[in-house]
Amino acid sequence: MVMAGKLYQIYMKWFPIALPPSDAFKGHAALVTGGTSGLGLAAAAHLVNLGATEVIITSRNPTRSGKALETLEKETNGRSKGIVRVLELDMNRYSSVVGLVEEVKKVRAGKGGIDFVILNAGVIGTEYTAVDEGW
Repeated sequence: MVMAGKLYQIYMKWFPIALPPSDAFKGHAALVTGGTSGLGLAAAAHLVNLGATEVIITSRNPTRSGKALETLEKETNGRSKGIVRVLELDMNRYSSVVGLVEEVKKVRAGKGGIDFVILNAGVIGTEYTAVDEGW
C-alpha cells in the first residue's frame, strides 16, 4: 500500500490535476450549508473566486455570519460584496428549514434557480433530543 501511495505522489507531481479556470462558475448560483467556518467557508470563497454570481451560505448564529462575511471579503479581495449572502438555517427547527427552502426557491426564479449545492453543515450528536416539533 505504501508503494502505491508513493507512485501516486510521483504521478501527481508530473501530471497534476488542473485547477478550474477563473470563470468556471460565471453566471451560476450556489448554496453552501455550514458556510460560516471550515470547509464550507473555504468552498464559499472558492466559488466567489471562480466567478459565481450568487453564493448563499447558511448559519444558525448571526455573530458567526458577520465574521464569515468579513473573512470572505478578505479571502476574495472584496469580490464577495453583493455576491454572498447569509440565510438562517437551524436544523433543530422545522420552520427554519421550510423558510430556507422558500428563500432558495426565489433565487433566480425563472432563470434556472440554484446551480450547485454543497451540503456541508453537520454536528455529531450522541444523544437523541426531541426538537420543539416533538421529533
